[in-house]
Amino acid sequence: AIVTFQKKDASGGDYFVGFIVLIAALGFVLSALADFYMLTKIHGLYRATGASMAKAQQEFTTNVLSNEGVRSAAAQAAAASVRSNFAGQNQQQQQGPRY
Repeated sequence: AIVTFQKKDASGGDYFVGFIVLIAALGFVLSALADFYMLTKIHGLYRATGASMAKAQQEFTTNVLSNEGVRSAAAQAAAASVRSNFAGQNQQQQQGPRY
């Protein structure tokens, strides 16, 4: 994009495309800076509360895994997975070899 502005024989369309590319690059840079700012801000808030990975894991095991809805959904998903695997194996055994 910068090369476009340095060319002597560049037309108006070249300048326009170069300008659009520079605007897009500037947008990505601003987005990356905003992401970094938010990450540091959230990390600071997280650390200020005295939180730790051990506390988060303990909270997860006591709150999420003790929830009956979560446990039943996990059990249903596991049962469906096992059923589909057995059904897939039976179909493969009944079919002849594929060459």
